[in-house]
Amino acid sequence: MIHICPEESKREVLQYLKYRFGLIPGLFNQNNFYSASNGRIFVGPKNLIVKHHIETIGVLIARIQKSVKPSSDLFQLYGTHVTKSIVDLNSEQVTRYCNGFDIDRLELPTDEIIPGFVMVRYDTIPIGCGLLRETLLENQIPKECRLRLNLC
Repeated sequence: MIHICPEESKREVLQYLKYRFGLIPGLFNQNNFYSASNGRIFVGPKNLIVKHHIETIGVLIARIQKSVKPSSDLFQLYGTHVTKSIVDLNSEQVTRYCNGFDIDRLELPTDEIIPGFVMVRYDTIPIGCGLLRETLLENQIPKECRLRLNLC
């Protein structure tokens, strides 16, 4: 069941998004934060009255477990506001990434980026979330959201 998000969790998510991605907290002023099972955090309408048994509302932006894990939906919705921790892919790389494959870090211009969650982008289009590790960019796009992409 969904609930109004506790202030502590909301603050943790907002601080992480500002620190890691440069997303300013004011970006979310028109929304409320909601929490659900498994540490899921959603942004949704402010005027929602949580009376009924609702499982989800709005857009899943993150999960909080040991740390904050941003969602691909967050980047697809707010990605144009992200100012750091961005990995740009070329057409061949984005084709592989959207098909569910990881990308070797040696193929990427990521020297300036600290390993951790990143926004993956093609041209100026936010694709979703990735996990930048020492040797690769690990695909974080949910399997049900992957698609066969062929850019010519």
